[in-house]
Amino acid sequence: MCGIAGYLTADPQRVFPLASMVKRLRHRGPDELGLATGYGVGLGSARLALVGGERGRQPIRAHDGESLLVLNGEIYNWQDLTDEGETSDTQVALQVLGRQGAAGLARFKGGFAVAYYDARRQSLLLARDHFGQKPLYLREEANALRFASEPIVLFDPEERPELDQKTLSSLLRFQFLPPGESLFCGITVLRPGTWVEFARSAGGDLVRSAGQIPWPEPGDETIFSLFNNSCHRQAPANENAALLLSGGLDSTAVLGGLLRTGRAPTQAFVGYFPDGPEAWDERVFARCAADAFEIDLVEVPITPQAYAEVIPSVVQALGEPIAGPGAASQYILCHQASANHRVLLVGKEGTSSSAATRGCEFSRFCRAFGGIHTIQPTIRSLVG
Repeated sequence: MCGIAGYLTADPQRVFPLASMVKRLRHRGPDELGLATGYGVGLGSARLALVGGERGRQPIRAHDGESLLVLNGEIYNWQDLTDEGETSDTQVALQVLGRQGAAGLARFKGGFAVAYYDARRQSLLLARDHFGQKPLYLREEANALRFASEPIVLFDPEERPELDQKTLSSLLRFQFLPPGESLFCGITVLRPGTWVEFARSAGGDLVRSAGQIPWPEPGDETIFSLFNNSCHRQAPANENAALLLSGGLDSTAVLGGLLRTGRAPTQAFVGYFPDGPEAWDERVFARCAADAFEIDLVEVPITPQAYAEVIPSVVQALGEPIAGPGAASQYILCHQASANHRVLLVGKEGTSSSAATRGCEFSRFCRAFGGIHTIQPTIRSLVG
């Protein structure tokens, strides 16, 4: 995964400390930090380099030298969207949005948060994929906008963020944050499957427009063919990939689907509770799946002491609360996998209807370990 940040102001002389914002995202993308500023606009990226090599460096510039794009995530079908010999999904995303604007978002299949500055129109387009796998937070002020992959980045170092009591009440009552809202006053979340555009007007203001990214038209494919195509599209190009394997439907299906692509993960991880009841132990199922598919399985003990020790790190990595006592256990597994792997495949909530609103907590955890990219080629990914 990567971290992105930036701003757009109505007054070209007004700027924000973009270098500081991007530096605070370094844990999301340890490979490269990139900045581009000018005329009241700034885009920055902390990159985890997995696709595109040098051609994928961000921010990426259009041929006019002024239009810019930063991308967190991956456009899985980028090779289908170009015939110009490009080697990076960021390059292709820049081409598509440069030609079609917001309408081009419907052509993307993947998990992404993207920001595109059109120098000709002096507009900034922000968008998220349908399932909200990559976060994007906004801070709208008088004739100025800031955005980032994490909410805390939108506050100046000397500021003290203020909790939104109404949102906090909703969290305590329903265990989830209302869609589009954050815990902090003045900070909103771009909803999954939506876009928003800010453009400078002749009157010196920022004009806001927004819309939905259309869903793909239903076809006559079978569930099997859709899942198979999803696995082929999302099979990791990076050979150093691992899988979180519980032996359940989702993760086992992912493992089998990836084996069919010829790019299966090199190792799988399963957690267990040495002091817990036998009913909690998933190792017997994980072992069956690992043996059947001939993949190395690492069994990670999750002790009460280890669980308690990571709670502060879990809170920091999440950025905002989520429901579910499994968060610390998942964090421990991600931390273990990050020692030797840069890509982590998961089947988490592959068939859950709540996935669209919750997003992927694994993506949030992985940013704490020097950057790991998460891929979820499961039922929830069939349309993306």
